[in-house]
Amino acid sequence: MRTTKAVVLALVIAAIVGGVAVGQTLYAVTEGASYAGGVKELRTIDPTTCATVSIIGTLSLAGDTINYVRGMAMDPTTGTMYGVLVGVNALYIGTINLSTAVVTPVSTDTGFVEWLRDLTFDASGQLYAVSGNDGTNPNTLFTVNKSTGALAVKVALSGTREHGIAFNPVTPTVLYHTYGTVATGDSGLETVNLATNAINPIGSTPDSAFREYGIVWDPMSQVFRVTNTADDWITIGLDGTRTDTGSECVLSYFGLAFDQTTTVPVELAGFNAD
Repeated sequence: MRTTKAVVLALVIAAIVGGVAVGQTLYAVTEGASYAGGVKELRTIDPTTCATVSIIGTLSLAGDTINYVRGMAMDPTTGTMYGVLVGVNALYIGTINLSTAVVTPVSTDTGFVEWLRDLTFDASGQLYAVSGNDGTNPNTLFTVNKSTGALAVKVALSGTREHGIAFNPVTPTVLYHTYGTVATGDSGLETVNLATNAINPIGSTPDSAFREYGIVWDPMSQVFRVTNTADDWITIGLDGTRTDTGSECVLSYFGLAFDQTTTVPVELAGFNAD
């Protein structure tokens, strides 16, 4: 019994230290407007099947109406969820209350200077954003001041629409970028070395049938997960290999983000290997 308990405790500690959170939740937001029947909801979904687990609520913002939701990411250093939203009056970077779905703006771009498409955080809590094919700097990667929303150009990227960006703990200084192309309607994948800004196309033949929305690293399955215009639930390996899981999402999810906090069962607080 002593040996069994000790092994269990060692596995739990290894999971926590290794960055694999116990009981993680996958949050998803629907795009709204012409997609998903105009629904702009914050949900939790099953990482394996994409099935809805819970509907938290419709995203709302004081003083404006949200037309589109573009992306979402959780700060691993604070557990705060950030989103990119397009309202009638402005484009916003804001924090999202995970209990009420209320958005609090961090920045308000009334001139729609940069049409941001997605957000992601690196392990240190640095926020990044990617723009679409409109704005002053189209199809561009930015660093973002998460306190003010101020943008700084990092590097121009491939593609002309449906951009998604994400990190993984295996190659923490390399950003993965999915993108669509207006001319061909297909999807591509590339990596960005943040130290050198070198861009490297990777993976299998681009998905020529459907464009992909958003991308998130699944720490339990050790793959990226993404949806597409057919609402397929796709995995992408670190080598860029895409696999259709056979599951379909009920809506198009433009923002995907795992809970970055680690939940340890209460019983472990008084765990005794004896």
